[in-house]
Amino acid sequence: MSAVYSRLHVHLVWATKERRRVLDLPRARRVHGLLDRLCRDRDCLALAIGGVDDHVHLLVGLRPALAVSDLVRELKVATSPFTARRLGVDGFAWQAG
Repeated sequence: MSAVYSRLHVHLVWATKERRRVLDLPRARRVHGLLDRLCRDRDCLALAIGGVDDHVHLLVGLRPALAVSDLVRELKVATSPFTARRLGVDGFAWQAG
């Protein structure tokens, strides 16, 4: 049997808690950079990252062995304290779900 290759492309969108407008351009660029690194660490490919001041869009090439929900949870968990502490957004959190 020949080798099989597959990659799933998923468009993810999530918002800041209470749709707070805290992701100005300098902060957004740093969050986007972190998302890119986190995806690579999980053997995923961030094809496009964007958004506006209250939410993030991420188009990611996902390996089939990684559940979408696991990836999103890991990304949100890693970027929340980074945004709160490193970027100085008091009480920062992503919306649940």
